[in-house]
Amino acid sequence: MKHTRTCAVINYQGKILLHRSEDSNHYAVPGGAVERETTREALLREMQEELGKKIRIGELLFLIENYFSIGETVYDAIEFYYQVDLVEGEDLYARPSFTKIEHYPQGEQEVYTLHFVWVDQATLQNLPIEPVILKKKLLELLQYEEQPPFEILEQEEG
Repeated sequence: MKHTRTCAVINYQGKILLHRSEDSNHYAVPGGAVERETTREALLREMQEELGKKIRIGELLFLIENYFSIGETVYDAIEFYYQVDLVEGEDLYARPSFTKIEHYPQGEQEVYTLHFVWVDQATLQNLPIEPVILKKKLLELLQYEEQPPFEILEQEEG
């Protein structure tokens, strides 16, 4: 069965908001699981949980079929990536990095620490990003003023 995730691509002044969990060595965009709700409803909830902020959801940018593990659990996921703006995020836009604590009732952990960072194109090229194909798409978004056409992508092997 496919696991459904929804993700926020927040691009502000040529920088993308990424995060990594405390026990991870790779970065991703904010987001999370869809739980008996639409992907847009889930994204509103996830951003409230992770950032404590209201957001404005824009266009669906792309879908990625992804396979990943969290602990012993392997996921076969379809991930929806939306263009997102912070409605009340001036304080977050002004901070180059910040840490948030999320209560994570679905899994084994009760508290989940997320380290957020705004990254520009040069920094993004040198960071480990998951899924791997996401780095290519984020670099394209930073490079072009116009939004690239919608795509459905599969995670590349290796």
